[in-house]
Amino acid sequence: MAKSKKVTSVKKTDAKPLVKKTVEKKSAPVAAKQTPVVKKIDEKKPAVASAATKPTPAPATVTKEQKATTTVAKTQKTLAIKTQKNEFAQANVQEKVTLNNKESILAIVCFFYGIFVLVLHVDDSFLKGWDHTFKYFTNLTSIITALWMVLFGLAAFTKCHKLAKIVKNKNLFLSIFMMCLLTFVTVLIWLFPFWKGEYLSQGISGLCFYTHFINHLVMIFVFFSVKFVGKWNLKTNLFTTIFPLVYFAIMLFLHYAFGIEPPYNFINPDWYVNDIASGNVVVGYGILIAVVIVLINVFYFSSVGLMKLQNRVGALFSKEKQNRI
Repeated sequence: MAKSKKVTSVKKTDAKPLVKKTVEKKSAPVAAKQTPVVKKIDEKKPAVASAATKPTPAPATVTKEQKATTTVAKTQKTLAIKTQKNEFAQANVQEKVTLNNKESILAIVCFFYGIFVLVLHVDDSFLKGWDHTFKYFTNLTSIITALWMVLFGLAAFTKCHKLAKIVKNKNLFLSIFMMCLLTFVTVLIWLFPFWKGEYLSQGISGLCFYTHFINHLVMIFVFFSVKFVGKWNLKTNLFTTIFPLVYFAIMLFLHYAFGIEPPYNFINPDWYVNDIASGNVVVGYGILIAVVIVLINVFYFSSVGLMKLQNRVGALFSKEKQNRI
């Protein structure tokens, strides 16, 4: 019995250290986890202390000269902004082209007369054929002027700024007016004396009296009465030569493509080759090109003189108004 007790006591003494080892193994990781946290807290403390101990910068001293320069810069910026706004507003006002009272009355008269001329040309086209209407330069000029008159009247009725700006454009009107003036001069100098039966004997009942005479008199009155807008110079004046060149090119195309003879001999190549140059093609075409160049120069330089004349007439009227005031 005594031996058995000893055995049990040995077992008890042997079991105690095992328990201690296991406890130490479990508690060891806990201690290892806690130590870094303490280190992190200790590391942050000096950073806070260093931020707190940073010296505050001294306020910069501003001199009177610096204040003056800043105020001048601010005033310059505000003035620049105001000038930009004013320029933008003036540009918008300039873009809105309108008709005054006198121009509106004239536009209404032109509107009804333009419709009357277009109706006459339509009636004449049914009688003589559409090729007769659109082949002659004189008929085309009266049709184009009648269309311009109708648009001029619509600008007065609708009060559309964009339409008024187009109709009152100097370069556009000058190109139309040059065609009218050429037709008017040819009718007075050439057609009236030589074709008395067609132009003079019919009198007021004749078509040409309204389309080639009264029509162009109205355009002459408009030229000196309306204040046109837009820039005009020697470069933009080339716009007046576009219509005669286009007309000449179309007549040549119809002549060579479809065999249609041009209505006028001075733009007919066959007339120059056969009648003037006696069959010499080079000489005939050379004379044709020279005539076309001369006519284009007549259009160009006569339109320059007309614009200068209009500017002088406008200056005279403005001086008279100022003297009256």
